[in-house]
Amino acid sequence: PGDEAQTAHSIEAALSETDRLHRMIEGLLALSRAEDAAAGTVVVDLSAIALERAEHWRPLADERGVAIVADAPTAMPALAVAGAAEQIVDNLIDNALEVSPAGSTINVAARAVGSTVELHVVDEGPGLPDAQRVAAFDRFWRGEHAGTGGSGLGLAIVRQLAQAGGGSAELRPAASGGIDATVTFTT
Repeated sequence: PGDEAQTAHSIEAALSETDRLHRMIEGLLALSRAEDAAAGTVVVDLSAIALERAEHWRPLADERGVAIVADAPTAMPALAVAGAAEQIVDNLIDNALEVSPAGSTINVAARAVGSTVELHVVDEGPGLPDAQRVAAFDRFWRGEHAGTGGSGLGLAIVRQLAQAGGGSAELRPAASGGIDATVTFTT
């Protein structure tokens, strides 16, 4: 009592920690569901999903001064666990926003490559050395440029969901110096 500023600060810190723990629990639940999801896949239009999810994230990116450009001009059927493609795109854009400086661009693209379809989310952030690009898929791994909001589960979920649908996920160096997060889906 009496120190309203300290009380407000303590409440804000407690709410922030509660939000962080909630995101971590949600991430662990998503990871658990992904591990159990390998049984069934559905055909999705990866192009439509990439365009829709990029549009969904655009307001937050605009607030941060980051542009999101989506390039997925034609329908691209791919196999994925139901709901997985949306979660994959969301996790990759969320990660890209965490490391993208104001004035930069995140490119989201879907491309047919032989008998597969690739999803690319390319940022202009600081990038990662080879060993860290591999380690980034480990549960609870967080890079030195990670903000305070992540749990270190996003890429582990991406990999598990991709594999559950018969695909794969990797982080490649981008020409911009950032990361080209690539998920390959079977068709």
